[in-house]
Amino acid sequence: MKLEDANHLKEVAGEIINQQLISPYSSGQSSNLGCQFAFGIHPTGNRNYKLAVHVPDKSYLSLPAIEQIIAQACGEIDVQVTGAVQPYNQHEDHFCLKKRVRPLSIGVSISHHHELAGTGTLGCFVRKKQNPSDLFLLSSNHILACKNNAKTNDSIIQPSQEDGGLLDQNNIAALKAFIPLKNNEYNLVDAAIAKVENTKVSDPSQLNIPGSLLDISRLKGIHPSKDLEEIEEPIIVLKLGRTTCLTWGRIRDFNMTQVIHYGYNLKYCFDEMIAIEGLKEQAFSAPGDSGSLIFDEQGYGVALLLGGTQSGGKNNKGITYANPIHHVFNALDVEIAI
Repeated sequence: MKLEDANHLKEVAGEIINQQLISPYSSGQSSNLGCQFAFGIHPTGNRNYKLAVHVPDKSYLSLPAIEQIIAQACGEIDVQVTGAVQPYNQHEDHFCLKKRVRPLSIGVSISHHHELAGTGTLGCFVRKKQNPSDLFLLSSNHILACKNNAKTNDSIIQPSQEDGGLLDQNNIAALKAFIPLKNNEYNLVDAAIAKVENTKVSDPSQLNIPGSLLDISRLKGIHPSKDLEEIEEPIIVLKLGRTTCLTWGRIRDFNMTQVIHYGYNLKYCFDEMIAIEGLKEQAFSAPGDSGSLIFDEQGYGVALLLGGTQSGGKNNKGITYANPIHHVFNALDVEIAI
């Protein structure tokens, strides 16, 4: 199926879900049922595509709306059972980049200084296009800005408070900007930046990968292609994160529309997301990896990690969801510090 046909099928699927699962509850009672599905585009090679459908449980496949979508697709559909989607700012019992790291480095544990703040990852270092003299660290809004609840100049610590960081000893940056997460409309990014203070960064583009024989040693910028459908070969990507350290994955779907639950009945709808599956028997990410920069084998940034699932994907180790990096950089008006 050609890309325009796949996009049209995605629109049809969204209309079916809205009519059958969302609209009937809009008069008062609310239903989260329509929020459990994600739709996007699944490349199959040679510029052919299928409709990508992600559901949290096999039981959802028997719903009349999903059965109708499957019938409409006439076989041009890729269905993944993923489990629940969550932002990856929670605790997980792995050890990797949780310790205090000086000079600061990409991939280490960070958080807002508040005692209830979630733990995430320092994605990369960036500079403002209009004022390149200052150095900032990039991560997620829900990590640095506590889901819109933080204030400008709030302190960011490394390691995170969950990993033993203390405000008086580990203050490394000040929150400077975040893209607000919005209700009742599509979000393109979950992102924030903090100005590096009180510490040193020896080389902002350096990838300090423990025990790795990886050919690339530094970031080079962002991926030149904004449209993933322009790339005919499957894109292999990597990330360096607080919990799972260095992992390899493959972009399996793009242009995903997904509602992600942030807990306590708080949910935001995202559009144009990228879905990534781990290679071999490896999960691509886990809780604590939110804010990680996802980059390709040449060192070009591709996306900013938002969250994921515990199952789904070719190896059933989970699917990671991320915001395309050009959306992130455009929204914050920044570029990778080289």
